[in-house]
Amino acid sequence: MTPHTRPKGERRGEECIIVRRQPVVPNTTTTTTTNDASLCRYNKTSPPLTTSSKEQNAFCLLLVVVRKETMMMMMKKKLRSSSTSGGNAGWWCAGSCLLLVAGGTLLAFWGARRTDFDDFFRPFRMVVLQQRTKDFAEGSSSSSSSSSSLSGVHRPAGGDDIIANPKEEDNDDEENNNDRRRKGPKGAQNDDDDEFSLCDMTHWIHGKFQGDNFIPSGYTRTASLKPPRDLKSTKQLYHWFSKEEAQSCLKNKRVWVIGDSYMRNLFIGLMDVLRGNVAKPNESITKGVPEKFVKIDFLPKAFGDVGRAALKSNNITATFIGGRRFGLGLYMEAIKALFLHIRNDDLIVFNVLIHDNKRNRVQSQEFNGDMRKAEQYYLSKVNEFVDWLRAQKPKAKIVWSTSTSYKENKVPSEFRRYQRNKRILDINRKARDIWIDAGFPVLDVFHLTLACQAKSCTEDGSHHNRMVNRAKAHVLLNYFCRPSSCDA
Repeated sequence: MTPHTRPKGERRGEECIIVRRQPVVPNTTTTTTTNDASLCRYNKTSPPLTTSSKEQNAFCLLLVVVRKETMMMMMKKKLRSSSTSGGNAGWWCAGSCLLLVAGGTLLAFWGARRTDFDDFFRPFRMVVLQQRTKDFAEGSSSSSSSSSSLSGVHRPAGGDDIIANPKEEDNDDEENNNDRRRKGPKGAQNDDDDEFSLCDMTHWIHGKFQGDNFIPSGYTRTASLKPPRDLKSTKQLYHWFSKEEAQSCLKNKRVWVIGDSYMRNLFIGLMDVLRGNVAKPNESITKGVPEKFVKIDFLPKAFGDVGRAALKSNNITATFIGGRRFGLGLYMEAIKALFLHIRNDDLIVFNVLIHDNKRNRVQSQEFNGDMRKAEQYYLSKVNEFVDWLRAQKPKAKIVWSTSTSYKENKVPSEFRRYQRNKRILDINRKARDIWIDAGFPVLDVFHLTLACQAKSCTEDGSHHNRMVNRAKAHVLLNYFCRPSSCDA
């Protein structure tokens, strides 16, 4: 292979270059053999490799080493049978076995963390294809059978071989649980990557924190603790709002945040963004009603946690509504009465989940410790409320929020069984599906909180710090305010 030219002044190094060869077409007159080790070789004049290429070449080299060590071990085994110095050979074989085990372990650990196997392993599939072609050529005596063995291979103009039916490779690994994959609001056409926008809030969003900002890495319709196989990468970013931008967006607006203590934390994060407050990012607030307590005439007495903030310069009114052990099972009628009065305001963000599925509720006489029964009851109430809400034809933009994720080792032991991330995500998924199917957007705070892994992210394992809750508020404002970056 002709080496690539390297720009002047650029450092040279030893790199492994993958040589992709065309599969050998067998015939009755000639037989071509392929040495797998020739697919990888060092080249001191090749251009720098990308990160992905470096991983591929490292993997390629490891394959060659493993193959070489295996062959050498077999040869030593043969020599040991005819040699009197079998002790040294035995030690050598033991060392080779350890090397193979270590290499296999590293490969398994590395492979469990990758999601792009199809693209990554495409060059190495050709090794298998070439070997099969060679074996076929050696054992075949007719050209007709030779051509049939290659009927599934397409040879593109560029010279790289690809498998004609790649879908068949992944069928065995595809998840068949259709309940875990949703198509978004009825009538929505969001499967096309060109039409996807983070601001629509119709997908689960995976990402990570860089500083105080949450950076999305991909989106999916599959609920999963780890990035699933169908995760689609994205270069879209959320817009981070300044104080002036946030207030301009919510000027003359009435905003309601309704729910448990996790929603109270979201409300605190929203007010921080509106006021331009970036102080104390690691502070966690687990108790207390935010803002000033106000009496609202139409508010049902069941709600004991009420706080309201008014930014007079832009005529913005933001109100938090909560209650003790706030859940659908105990507050359904009060919630309906509240929504009847506010359904035509501007923005309503709502979530209740944990107190319908927490220990106190599950261990009540109604469920007698049956978690499954409690979950089913909760989901039936979600469905009932969504049907009722649609019938009211609200004019406000209504957003359902998922519940938060947990740092399980920090959750008190008596609650841990009920607040496992696997269980909470599954309940979140089922509730989210009801809202999505009804045409409502869903704010994914589960994966946003899951992305914050620092010790300071949460003190008690469930209530997150101001930085995380400000990030929730920025994501919410991206939906409501629709900055230009949403359609970039």
